[in-house]
Formats: sequence, C-alpha cells, structure tokens
Amino acid sequence: MKDERLWQTFSRLVETVWADHAKRGALGGAHNPLHASMVAQYGVLISGSPWLRRCSFVAGICHNVDRIYREDKALVAKIVSGYLETASTLLSLRERILILKAVLEHSKKNDPNDNLVTVALKDADRLANLGPLHWIRAGQFRPNIPPVDPRFITDSDPTATFRDPKSVLQDIKNTLEWESWLRLPKAKELGKPMFDEIRRFIANVEQQFETLGLLPFPEELVVENPEN
Repeated sequence: MKDERLWQTFSRLVETVWADHAKRGALGGAHNPLHASMVAQYGVLISGSPWLRRCSFVAGICHNVDRIYREDKALVAKIVSGYLETASTLLSLRERILILKAVLEHSKKNDPNDNLVTVALKDADRLANLGPLHWIRAGQFRPNIPPVDPRFITDSDPTATFRDPKSVLQDIKNTLEWESWLRLPKAKELGKPMFDEIRRFIANVEQQFETLGLLPFPEELVVENPEN
C-alpha cells in the first residue's frame, strides 16, 4: 500500500489543482498543495479497499478548493466537478459523485449519513492537522492573534471558540476534541501518538510558566489589547 504512487496515476488532476492553487495565490498559505498532498496520502493510509484509497486520494487533492476560492457552494461544486473531469477515465460517475460530496462536506462535523469517502476525507484532514507541523501552520494561519494568552494557560478563555480561539495555544488545544471524532480504525491508530504529543506540548508550556513563577499569571503584568 505504501508503494502506491497515486499522484502519478492522477498526474493530470494533480497538475490542474496545483495550477489553480498558484493562480489563486495559495502556494504559501496554510492550505497549500503540501497540505492537500498530506491529506491525500493519509486518505490512502487509512482506507482499506483499493477503490476507497483512490477516491480518498483524489478527494484529498481537491479538498482545499473551499479555502482557495471562498465563494458560494455552487461555484465550489462547479470547480471540483471540473477537476474531476480530468480523471473521468479513471473514476466512475458514482465515484466522482461520492468524491464531490466528500469535498463539499469535509469541513462539517461527523454525520452518521456520511458516505465512506466523506468519512475517510474528514479523518484524513484531521490527521493532517495534528502534530508539530500543525503547530507551525496554526501560527501561520492565524498571524494576528497572540501565541498564548498568559491568563489562560491551564484553562481556556470562556469567550474563545473553534473559529475564534483567541490564541494559537488555544487553537492547538482545540484539536484534542478530534480524538473522539476519528472513525476509521487506522485513523485512530495513527492519531493516538499525535494526540499524546499535543498533550505533552501543552504540559511543557504550562511547565515553562510554572518554572518562571508566572502561573497563575499576575494581573499586574497583563496588557489588554485595545482592539478586544
């Protein structure tokens, strides 16, 4: 399975999608071709059957489109359908429909009605957003929030949400919720050491503040952001 080079099988699709990333100025951002490649490869690793590995790979390659276009769902569907036309001789109509639905649904929470490709894509996307590489991408993706809010080291800002985490540390903490969201057995196996690493990372941040005598953080050292 590890020797599968589906990027060669679907070379025309990959070239088309990468060219679109370049055209949209998405080569250096957090949702770039590297992220799509990682999601695609995780899809291959966690999927059992050959057809699901193929579909998961293609879905991963295409899944950034909602990030690089950010327009309405109908336009995104049209663009993805155009991508899939480049692989129409390699994928059946049914497979292309399943892939399109997976790409359109991958940012939503788990649904018991998710098709197998959607399940695999959601798991693969979460796996690609875990671990040390995610810590780098989190800062890149959210450059206008502080790395940490020193008032909320051991707990969380009650005003923070997943879409507005208030700090990069909180953004990383939020990914721990995904541990119970992974559904495919292989995804759970691959995810466990990365979730353990996140917990160690958070503990190390707490230990650093503890060593400095800044836990809890003194109120007199807090500097409020006037924009908040």
